[in-house]
Amino acid sequence: VLPDVQLGNYRTIRAERRSVTVEDAEVQRELDNLRKMRASYLTVPRGVQDGDRVDIEVTATVDHAPLETGGPEKHPLILGESHLVPGFEEHLRGMREGERKTFSLTFPENHHQPNLRGKTASFSVAVATVQQRVLPSLDDAFAKGLGKFSTVQELTEQLTKNLREEKEARERERFQQELLREVVAQATYGEFPDVLVERELDTMLAELKEGVADMGLTFETYLGQLKKTAAELRDQWRSQALTRIRAGLALRAVAKAEKIVPTDEETEEEVNGVLKHFSKHEDAKKRLDLDALRDLAGGTIRNRKVFQFLEGLALPGG
Repeated sequence: VLPDVQLGNYRTIRAERRSVTVEDAEVQRELDNLRKMRASYLTVPRGVQDGDRVDIEVTATVDHAPLETGGPEKHPLILGESHLVPGFEEHLRGMREGERKTFSLTFPENHHQPNLRGKTASFSVAVATVQQRVLPSLDDAFAKGLGKFSTVQELTEQLTKNLREEKEARERERFQQELLREVVAQATYGEFPDVLVERELDTMLAELKEGVADMGLTFETYLGQLKKTAAELRDQWRSQALTRIRAGLALRAVAKAEKIVPTDEETEEEVNGVLKHFSKHEDAKKRLDLDALRDLAGGTIRNRKVFQFLEGLALPGG
């Protein structure tokens, strides 16, 4: 049984939706990235400079214990564009093919591996090859090589459009969350049943496991790096879970008050959008609870409609 929700005067909420702009420099960065993706590399008999591709062999120790660096294989990196321990690349500048150097660095306190935060490591690095990056010319031939463009102008216009759409999507997300915070702040809630909180924590834990798997880690390894148990994470997240519950209940309450419901056609379209990722409908039936999927799809559409409604109220003339 869901707790009772008493909405405030949500129809009076107001917020500013900011305009977005795309700067020439942003478009140029996208063009430069495309050129870098299609660059060629030429081996050069000189010291390493920013922008060079360098193959290195690395060994490291922390507290006299070997640090896993991927073994003796050569590791490629682009100097100045790699996300390594701060200070690592500075030691590579000027090194030549065949040269070896030993140095020490301290991992930052916000390092993604908690067990290395604040630790000092001793690195031994050998440079195998130094290659200069050669960028293709930014001309119509380059644009045509990307497949669907005839000129650099067409490519530039498409990149500008993509950047604007990305910015508009982020701004709309920010705007919607601001509106939702206003609705939640005005609402009052009954007592949250333990089962509701635990179910939200289950969802948050499942989301984390999926994200960890996408990083190529096992959940057990990730917990080991955090030096926490799943139970400790759940306790740590309890306040966040309550925030998420309040937001979900507020959206549901507004939908009920305004009689906002998804149509059967909208729900089926949302469900089909998920099912199309399966090669066969039979495979989907085996892997998914279709009734639960329809419930989820209906909730997604309902929330989408509620946000559209809130936007209409908050914008001038709403």
